[in-house]
Amino acid sequence: MRHNGGVTPSAPTPSTAELTRQRLTQAAFEVVRDQGWANASARNIAAQASVSQALVFYHFGTVDDLVAAASDLAVTDAIAAQRPLLADASTLTELVHAGRALSDQHRSDGNTSFMAQVMAAAQHNATMAAAAARALQLWENEIVGALRRITGTGVAGELLDVEDLAPLITAAFVGTELYGGIDPTAPDRASRVLESVGQFAAALDELGPAPKRVLKSAVRRIRRRWSQQVSPASG
Repeated sequence: MRHNGGVTPSAPTPSTAELTRQRLTQAAFEVVRDQGWANASARNIAAQASVSQALVFYHFGTVDDLVAAASDLAVTDAIAAQRPLLADASTLTELVHAGRALSDQHRSDGNTSFMAQVMAAAQHNATMAAAAARALQLWENEIVGALRRITGTGVAGELLDVEDLAPLITAAFVGTELYGGIDPTAPDRASRVLESVGQFAAALDELGPAPKRVLKSAVRRIRRRWSQQVSPASG
């Protein structure tokens, strides 16, 4: 084993190209957040980054790809920073509270405004659609992990399909964030509804053995009927 005499090695210094890419992705985020997707031109982004317009195309190929890269970075950074908040949630109600705190943080950071523009552009732009899909999938993965941990030992975990529930909760969180920009009371109303789901799940864990068996049996029957209805006709 080699030793360095107790001197902690410093982090590698980013290259000029890496620094330029960072400035461009940050500038793209700021332009889309503050001016909207329609104004996300190479000229505006380059001016925001104080670099040559040609560098947008040199490093990213297209403006769409640059904005997509900014979206990917914004989401991964947000998840890394806020993962501990989700990890602290031990019940569905606490998960809802964590989601509300995340929504408030996203609005103050400008992430909500940025993603609203990306999702609007995604309706007509394949690159933005792919970026929005990646963002939603990353958040959904976090929700799946939290749900598995929270519901794993309770009745709710046996009754609820986490893989199906996660997209619903993710959509609720995202929709609440976007709706909150139009109606400031929407997040509070949505949180109350989601909290009632958490309270219902907690109540399930308090049921006795016999009611739990009856409930599980009923859920299995409902799932079988639903599966038969949605399965493609054979033959």
